[in-house]
Amino acid sequence: MNKVDKEDYAYKISRLASDMIRVSLNDIKRGSQFTNSKSDTFLRNYRDKENALRWFNERSTSPFGYGWCLQYSGINPNLVRKTINLYLGKKDSEKM
Repeated sequence: MNKVDKEDYAYKISRLASDMIRVSLNDIKRGSQFTNSKSDTFLRNYRDKENALRWFNERSTSPFGYGWCLQYSGINPNLVRKTINLYLGKKDSEKM
């Protein structure tokens, strides 16, 4: 693999890791928008939100885990935590 291929590969991995975090944050946002509903959409969004929160809290460093995504994306974990708290309607001092 030459230098250009390695840089392209690193960029793609970085984008993939960033997208994994973004999608999980969107799951939390969508799951927090609706309350008191028994529709299929609500239930699916609620399950996605719970799965995303579990994924964030595990902080796994295995491929595609949250820790791995942080490492390869370069995203500040404090920014992610603040975004989660914002979507959940919590203050910065409260835990998830």
